[in-house]
Amino acid sequence: MLPAGRTIRCDLHSDIMMDILPRWQRGEPDPLRTRHLSPLREAGLSAVVVSVGGDWHAMMPGDPDPTRLALQMIDCLFRLVDAGTEFAVAGSAAEIETAVSEGRIALVLALEGGRPLAGDLGMLRTFHRLGVRVLGLTHRYRNELGDGNGEAHTGSRLTRMGRAVVAAAQDLGILLDLSHLNDAGVDDVLRFAARPVIASHSNARAVCDHVRNLTDEHVARIADGGGLIGVTPVGPYLREEGSPSIADLLRHLEHLVRVVGVDHVGVGTDFVDYLGERYIDDISYPPEFCTTAQWSVFVDSLASAGWTEGDLQGILGGNFLRVFREAGG
Repeated sequence: MLPAGRTIRCDLHSDIMMDILPRWQRGEPDPLRTRHLSPLREAGLSAVVVSVGGDWHAMMPGDPDPTRLALQMIDCLFRLVDAGTEFAVAGSAAEIETAVSEGRIALVLALEGGRPLAGDLGMLRTFHRLGVRVLGLTHRYRNELGDGNGEAHTGSRLTRMGRAVVAAAQDLGILLDLSHLNDAGVDDVLRFAARPVIASHSNARAVCDHVRNLTDEHVARIADGGGLIGVTPVGPYLREEGSPSIADLLRHLEHLVRVVGVDHVGVGTDFVDYLGERYIDDISYPPEFCTTAQWSVFVDSLASAGWTEGDLQGILGGNFLRVFREAGG
């Protein structure tokens, strides 16, 4: 269990392996610690949901096979974690609590899109054995499971394989992530899901009309099933025009809480500042909250806005810990 009075702080979505793996393959001995430990500590993060592959493989050098890339990322991450005492791979809520009690940062493995499964439920079971506990069904475009929200015009639901993956993932205790799934796919998951699901890095479409954001109906249905929505500081999802700010992020948070209550929100930053201009030329963030190290600025802004200590404990990580446990993790 967590030490008395200790507040868990969790980032529901991180792509740091897109930085770590290429550097490690080029011979840098420990980019997890040399590049990411200090910002994570400065942020006060207890746990991070780390994407270890998915549909965005084409963004990696050489356009590797997505299954091979995911396996390489998992191998790299375990080897780096095992080389020290600062991190722990966590496959359950209890293991997150144990890591926090030991002063370690818990890393929860996720796939951001189902391409690494190659349309094979056996691969899902294998990735579960390798530690994957969160699954985003799609990224921006179509895969074997369904359509991403870049294909919103199709209005298509999950494929037969997509529905099978939803059922199998929930049987295994893998938490389903609806960020990047198109609206009809979200409808399908919410129709068939028997356990809580999340949208790890999405905002409210009622506040900013962007396809990556969730309708109030979907927000309510996610919460009705016991799940949560992770607000994200990604600028295009915060406001339709102009420069984003923390105030915009708070508006999304406040709207979601009005719709479903404070027990169903979290934070998924989706920061990519460490990846260079190739990845961030069309992405913006609030200048006060655009890197992992700036989490304290965001937390202070919540406190200044009048959120109670209990609210902060839930928003910053407690809600995710509850949902992760209820989903079987």
